[in-house]
Formats: sequence, C-alpha cells, structure tokens
Amino acid sequence: MGYIKKIALIPILIAALTLSVCPLHSDQEAFAYQPDQPDQSEIWQERMTLGKGEVTLILEKGRLLPTSLYTMKVTLRCERLGTAFILGSGPAPTPTPSPTPKPEPTKPPPIPNVPPQNGDIDPSKPMVALTFDDGPSIYTARILDLLERYNARATFCVVGNLVGARVEVLERAIGIGCEVVGHSWDHADMSKLGAAGVKAQIEDSAALIESVTGVWPRLYRPPYGAVSETMKRVSAEQGYAILYWSVDPMDWLYRDAGTTYGRIMGAVYDRSIVLSHDLYLSTADAMERVVPELLARGYQLVTVSELMYYSGVTLEAGKVYYDGR
Repeated sequence: MGYIKKIALIPILIAALTLSVCPLHSDQEAFAYQPDQPDQSEIWQERMTLGKGEVTLILEKGRLLPTSLYTMKVTLRCERLGTAFILGSGPAPTPTPSPTPKPEPTKPPPIPNVPPQNGDIDPSKPMVALTFDDGPSIYTARILDLLERYNARATFCVVGNLVGARVEVLERAIGIGCEVVGHSWDHADMSKLGAAGVKAQIEDSAALIESVTGVWPRLYRPPYGAVSETMKRVSAEQGYAILYWSVDPMDWLYRDAGTTYGRIMGAVYDRSIVLSHDLYLSTADAMERVVPELLARGYQLVTVSELMYYSGVTLEAGKVYYDGR
C-alpha cells in the first residue's frame, strides 16, 4: 500500500467527509475524532482501504456513526485530501503551485489608413515627401513660410523636449496641412535602450505632440537612423510604424546650401522620402531652391502619410518605411 504521511490525516478526512457525506447529525459529536485519544486514529485507519486515486472508508453504525444512522461506505478522491495523503516510496514531493496564466497581450489599434484632409493631390502624378528632423528650431518658421507660399506640405519630425518652447510653430505647421511626428524625447540613441526606455521615448513625445496638435502620431523617426530589434518589437506592440528615408543630402555634415540642393536634386525620385534638418540655416537656405525646383519638375510635395495613402501603402506597426513604393 506504500506509505501514509500521517500529518493532519485524520482531521482532514473528517473535514472531507463532513463536506462530502451529509450535515452532522445531532448525536455525532460523541463520535468525532479527538487528538488526545490515539485509539481513535487506529480505528479510522483499520477501516480505510486504498484504491487507484481514491480512499474508501467504512463507517460502522454504533462505532463511527451514531446508532440512529446506518453503516455507510464512503469513497473520496485523493486530490480532495491534498498533500496530507500521499502514496509512494520516496520523499513526499513538494506541491507545485499552478502557474498563473499570462494575460493575452493587448493588440495595438491598427494604424489608420484614411484619406488626408487635403484633397488637392493627384495620385497619378509624381510626389515627394520632404521631412525635417531635430526641430522645432529658429529656422522652422522660415521653412513653413516657404511651404505656405508654394502650397506645399512636409513632415516635421520633432524632438519632444524642444516642443514646449515653440508650440506655436507646431500649431502653424498643422494649420497649413503639414504633419508632425516624433523624433524621440531627447534625441537619444534608442537602439541602445531597453524596451521600457524605447517605449518612453516614443510615447512621451507622441503624447506631447497630441496635446499641441490634436493628433497622436502613429509613426516616428529614430534618431541617427539607428533601429534595433527591441525598437521594432516595442513599436509593433504599441502600434507605431518607423519612418526612415531614401534620399539623404547629409545636410548635417556639409552645412552648405549648394551641396544640400545638389544632393537632393541628384537623387530624388517619385515616391521618395527626403531627409533633412530644420536645425540648420544652410538647410533653410537650400529649401529656397529645392521646393520650387521640385515643383517645376512636376513633383507634388506631400506629407509622409499622404505619400503612403496615395501610393496604396498601409502602414504596419513595427515595420520600417523608406519610401512610398
């Protein structure tokens, strides 16, 4: 029969019986188990047999039950007795708690694929998305003047901790049909951060942008163009697409308006995304030539979201986008 671990065995059996058989009879107290009478324990064990996964007890009238009741045979499943009743030949195993099931991850809301408010775009004609990083700065307003003059639009990738000083610039950008998205909170290299740090950089800047513009951006540009697998995973979980580029004039390196103009015009193509920085005077100077020349070549200057929509591209969370092709 193996062995019986007797710790608290009889009291647990009595409790199980009380719950399983019937309510206590008014006379039953006289037959209840009493720890100070060891012979009681022997009486119980003599009338107990073990089956496969169960315990059978014979409760005799007048011995273990009052004379007012009949002799009863009671079978209890072993799992009802817990670890107080264990069969085996080795040390009693330590009970393993049931694992707590992990909650199902919340699926991020889909990135909206709705037509932009501006209805003056012809999807059959070439288009380019100009993007400006690292602002808003003292030169951002000048670029907005230029865009408004030519009825053109662009996407501004702003650093969260710079927004508070130039809220009116972002409000104006939205007012003339431009787009504002995040470029981290403090221009940190997000590829070197853990998941919590990545999430904070994305969502803190997005929340501030929403508070100013009324639009929560669903894409962002990573500082330095550095993208890690952690960034992709967090972006997918939180519902953000990652904005990259296909034309890089390296205006941050050359700081020369002519070089910036030449590198953009020599590499631009239909549905391309152009990287630049409204942080530099030379970039603002270059745009005085770039914007009218692009329009003269037949390009429509649109936001990134407009470029994607009219190119039939549905943004997917966690994915990196280089152009509208």
